[in-house]
Amino acid sequence: MANRKRPIILRCPVTAEERTLIEQKMAQLQTRRIGAYLRKMAIDGYIIYVDTKDIKEMNKLLSTIGRNINQIAKRVNAGGPSYQADMEEIRESLISHKWQKKKVVKSLRCRYLAKSHVVNCSAQSQTFDFVNFRGACFSKVNFKDAIFYGCDFWGTSFKDCSFQNVEFRDCVFMACKFKNCNLTNAKFSYSTIVNTSLAGCHNIDISSGVNIYNVYPTCKISDDLEDALQNLKGNRNLKKTKLLFISDTKYNYLNLFLLQRRYGDYLPVLLYELAIHSTEGITTYRKLERVLDKLQTPAII
Repeated sequence: MANRKRPIILRCPVTAEERTLIEQKMAQLQTRRIGAYLRKMAIDGYIIYVDTKDIKEMNKLLSTIGRNINQIAKRVNAGGPSYQADMEEIRESLISHKWQKKKVVKSLRCRYLAKSHVVNCSAQSQTFDFVNFRGACFSKVNFKDAIFYGCDFWGTSFKDCSFQNVEFRDCVFMACKFKNCNLTNAKFSYSTIVNTSLAGCHNIDISSGVNIYNVYPTCKISDDLEDALQNLKGNRNLKKTKLLFISDTKYNYLNLFLLQRRYGDYLPVLLYELAIHSTEGITTYRKLERVLDKLQTPAII
């Protein structure tokens, strides 16, 4: 024993099934010496290590996505007005490529289409009532003979668009851009235009009740108005449309300026009344004004 070349003996207990597998492997190498086989495999055999950490993380993410999809499917199947309100948050993207027939922008009512992109389309003779186009971009769109009633255009840009014979009624324009647009015989009535240059817009009619401001209006926020606004701060719909709050810390002073000009000291009372009613469907300033008009009589009494 002392003269052994390999004096250290290692023992490895195995089951009968494991021994059979070892013998089958040995047969493939045409060897009968189990000690030599085990020693060779232990020293020179390949070790394959599979790191499944990324796979486990991927499975976790897929599981989360699956749960979200199930929740979306449940909401879709439930339907109802709340689901429709959620769908209105989806940005529209309507683009006609050169090789395609021009897509048609159909008439819309009470929609919130912030940051939508509409390119090379036709909206000729369509009607848009109380549609909020905040931050939307229009390029090469034909609006000929269209009617816009009670729409909001905040930071909306128009490039190479045709507004021939278009009527804008009771709309609000804030920091909008018209570039290379045809506004021949376009008529603006009872609308508010703020920080929006119409210098390149020729042959337009702005004679009927249009108020143009080159400076963003401000208004005084009384304690009563502050309390009424804070009471509405958590309103999901008004927060989405930014009709009273631009952000969590900044008021929409333009809309508040317009509301104070219309309702004066009764505005806080009306806003308190609004807080106990549904605001669903209030998508633009003019729509908000119409709802407050309906609340005005009982609120004053």
